[in-house]
Amino acid sequence: MSPSTLAPLESLPLVVLDRICEYLASCGCKKRSLWAFAMSSRCCFSAAEPHLYSLIKIVVDHPSATFQRELEGWMDILSIGRRFRYVRKIKVERYTPAASIETEEQRYQSCYFDIDPFCQPSRCRGPGTSDVTSLDTWEPISFLISQSSGLVDFVWAYQRRLPRCILSAVHAHGCRLHIHTFKLGSLVQSRDNPHEIDLDDYALATSPCLYSVVAWVYDYDSDGNVDYNQDALLHMVAGAAPRLAHLCVKPSRPGSTMALLQALQTPRPAWSGFFPGTEPTKPTSGSLRSLDIEDNMLRRSGLHYWSQLTDFSRLHSLSIRWVQGNTHATDSLQTLAEFAINKTLQCLQTLVLSLPETSSSQMQSALMLFLGSLNALERLELTGFISPKTFNVALRRHGPTLRILRILPHRTLRRSKLVFSSTMVEHLAELCPILEQVNIRVPRTQGDNREARIYRALSTMPRLQHVSLLLDLMVVLPEEFEERGGNDGGTMDDEDDDDDEGDVLDLSERVVLPPDILRNSLINAAIDPSLARSIFDLLSSHHSMRNLKLQTVQDELGPNQDDLYNIFSWIGGEWVCERDDQDNVSIRDRNSEGKEDLESEIIYTSDKNILETWNDLWPQRTSDWWKDWKSFPLSGLSS
Repeated sequence: MSPSTLAPLESLPLVVLDRICEYLASCGCKKRSLWAFAMSSRCCFSAAEPHLYSLIKIVVDHPSATFQRELEGWMDILSIGRRFRYVRKIKVERYTPAASIETEEQRYQSCYFDIDPFCQPSRCRGPGTSDVTSLDTWEPISFLISQSSGLVDFVWAYQRRLPRCILSAVHAHGCRLHIHTFKLGSLVQSRDNPHEIDLDDYALATSPCLYSVVAWVYDYDSDGNVDYNQDALLHMVAGAAPRLAHLCVKPSRPGSTMALLQALQTPRPAWSGFFPGTEPTKPTSGSLRSLDIEDNMLRRSGLHYWSQLTDFSRLHSLSIRWVQGNTHATDSLQTLAEFAINKTLQCLQTLVLSLPETSSSQMQSALMLFLGSLNALERLELTGFISPKTFNVALRRHGPTLRILRILPHRTLRRSKLVFSSTMVEHLAELCPILEQVNIRVPRTQGDNREARIYRALSTMPRLQHVSLLLDLMVVLPEEFEERGGNDGGTMDDEDDDDDEGDVLDLSERVVLPPDILRNSLINAAIDPSLARSIFDLLSSHHSMRNLKLQTVQDELGPNQDDLYNIFSWIGGEWVCERDDQDNVSIRDRNSEGKEDLESEIIYTSDKNILETWNDLWPQRTSDWWKDWKSFPLSGLSS
């Protein structure tokens, strides 16, 4: 080929090359595939260049010379060929050690905003103290914003208050503003000395650019001061922040102090508004698209009140976490069922409910009515107490349209209302034909045919790409599980009661496991790379699945069980299997670093029953007996 002859790829129209680059840019956060494409020729680099510099992430350990050098490096890179014009999104976040970086699955579970993944909140810590850094430290970021003519989103995920110079630059530009560590420090006030809000805080709370917020709130701080951030958020939702579309409210519970205990024993003073003594602005109605709250926000202002603040008919995503008893949950679910029947939630696509671990027939009835009355969802996540009948209603109503499903029913030592047998998973595959991501708790049964059939049933889902399995060690088999003859006996249509009354086991004393159950539990807990790969291959037998996460879980066994818990953690873990774009599969244990510390405790295991059962399963071959183990293989794969 002569130098002047174009390769077939380079002869494609620019719009086609641009679409190729757009796809490659979405393949991994480090854009390795896009960089490889860009380096293949000048033509490909020209097509890729706008996508290479569209997302700018600035990582801050602390304002220092290193931070300044990173900013200067970005300025130098973007100054070449007027690359500032390619920047679409900028994020400023705190440095995170490699061991703490969350997986893709953890990121999608952390918050439920209906926005671009780059702007999604991570499971970051709450806001820190006010920043005392000089204004000059942050001016380069303000300059970066001002130069990026095509900027759409600016994300502040650093644990300090947003500097006013950056807020002013955002206002001048008009891009959307995302705050992942929102807290108005001037609204934490002494009950005896209420005062007006700081002007910088007010500018942020009422910003016309504020688009998404992750707020950390509590009624008081550890010094007993009153925190009015919750009250301010309600005003912001009602229109004080006119562009606010996504809100997540997380608890920021202070440490227990005498000042806090005294504050909790006296009535909380009412908030007097942003500027006490002035006529409050009449609230309008907001238009949230995503709402993620805990039940403490509902106890002070119920769902009916929230529906007056913002138009629930525009909600695309709703997440509610109940941390209190089921009385509040029942009331809220009945209100939600009323909304669903009246088509108030007509645009809802994502529903996440973290339910109490105990239930009542009234709560399950309200939950079934709510799920059965909603328009079809694309994403459904339920944790806590879930009855088989409730699960049946959810799948029959929403299964045909679901792309993401997470069902983690609470289980006690005595029983589980909902067990994911192979029969249940076959129903799941039948009713959810377009499912792409699933997270469920499945029973391990020593890798026998029953367990293998669960994985085989999951493999029949044609679009399934991401699977996360909590592998239940079944330390003590539930009564109904035994009565049904194993994990193939139950179906979603089983009739049973919908309450959990009396299903509480006294764990004040140590639970002594019989030898056969201890033996089976150790077999179930043992997960090594070979078994993880076998499960991944079985799940991928009908299509090329992207990733699998396996994590062993066991029930509470009472006090003085450190030896057993340590053994379970040592031979279990959190295994991640991932397939890259070249079809290579990598396997890693995310708990590997923690096991290095655990080893110093394992060698002193003294429980005679554990040691005898261990030696029976894995006869000692070396002086390091705790390393002489391996997983038992899956059986019946050819049946």
